[in-house]
Amino acid sequence: VAYDEAFNFYYNDLFDVLHAGGAEILTFSPIHDPLPEADGYVIGGGYPEMHAEALEANERARDGLREVSENGVPIYAECGGLMYLTDRLVMQAGWQGREEEESRAMCGVFSGETRMPAHRTLGYVEGRAGAACPFGEGTFRGHEFHYSEVVLAPETTFAYTLSRGTGISGALDGAVTGRTLASYTHLHPAASAEFFQGFLRACRERPAF
Repeated sequence: VAYDEAFNFYYNDLFDVLHAGGAEILTFSPIHDPLPEADGYVIGGGYPEMHAEALEANERARDGLREVSENGVPIYAECGGLMYLTDRLVMQAGWQGREEEESRAMCGVFSGETRMPAHRTLGYVEGRAGAACPFGEGTFRGHEFHYSEVVLAPETTFAYTLSRGTGISGALDGAVTGRTLASYTHLHPAASAEFFQGFLRACRERPAF
């Protein structure tokens, strides 16, 4: 689980659900650490835009996540984690005193970019994970809160269809490549326990890289 200055928003229930499913939870810092060996990775919300330079500088973590994603190791990312998995984080001139546009390289798991700032998105989310979801189908509830815009390649596959909320592209959220899933939606763990059990099943199906 990514946990540091850039990624630190998690529902406490998430750790309870993962523990109950038999997981051993270890934390690492995408700012400071190389990517540790694991059967699966969770990258939660936070403020990657406030630490973009440091995240870009840690190529061992960025390259490691891209490699394990390509090798089929399960990755689940929410909001800030979604931003981190795009090609780049673009911060516009004038934002937080910047004199010119600034672009920082991110992991490149998903083709596309994150743009800062964008209009505020805040609200509850309801939707359904379809057949493209690597961790199982079913309904879910959660929330979204961000000031960014993620623009992904047109060919991107989405696992979520939202009946309430904004998502990445219209009513679509939950970008998928292989067994990596990244969304703006922060899932409510207690209401999405079957989803996280599916994530753990995917972790067990593949040995650590």
